[in-house]
Amino acid sequence: MYLPAKVNPPEDVLAAAGPKRLQVVMLRDIDANELGKLFTRGMEDNSTREQFGKTIAGTLRLADMFAARKKLVSGDQFTIDYLPGRGTAIGINGQQQGELIKEPDSSTP
Repeated sequence: MYLPAKVNPPEDVLAAAGPKRLQVVMLRDIDANELGKLFTRGMEDNSTREQFGKTIAGTLRLADMFAARKKLVSGDQFTIDYLPGRGTAIGINGQQQGELIKEPDSSTP
């Protein structure tokens, strides 16, 4: 996780203003569809039902991006860049994957 300054504990990371980057470097080969499912489950397990409900469209797009790759191999990397007010950019091996995933509408329940 890359932030403009060191932040601790995890709740403060989420509350920190500004862009955030999560970068993952694969240490082993993995079926990209499996990675998408695991990532989705992790998001669901770490969100309230309401929070997760607001991110379903973006989460499904992320899973589709991984599935389109078929496989990630050791050394491949992906980044998730949260850009406040703009959305989230996904990159695989330095290449942006599709358009930004727009932020969920916070006005809907």
